[in-house]
Amino acid sequence: SAASDVYKRQELLNKQRIKAAQQLLLSTNDSIEDICYTVGYSNVGYFYKVFRKLCGKSPKAYRKQVEANL
Repeated sequence: SAASDVYKRQELLNKQRIKAAQQLLLSTNDSIEDICYTVGYSNVGYFYKVFRKLCGKSPKAYRKQVEANL
């Protein structure tokens, strides 16, 4: 259906954006808000929600966890 196609496209876009956000979280010291806008989200709250859903943790926790393992 058209609705499920839109949903699938949105899912794919979210995955791509979150992947880009993960790379920026690790390779830059940009604020999470800046990264949110850079990867194409206009709402920080929504970005956090999607990030947490796909990664199982907040952007801040993701960055910290990876830094701790370096």
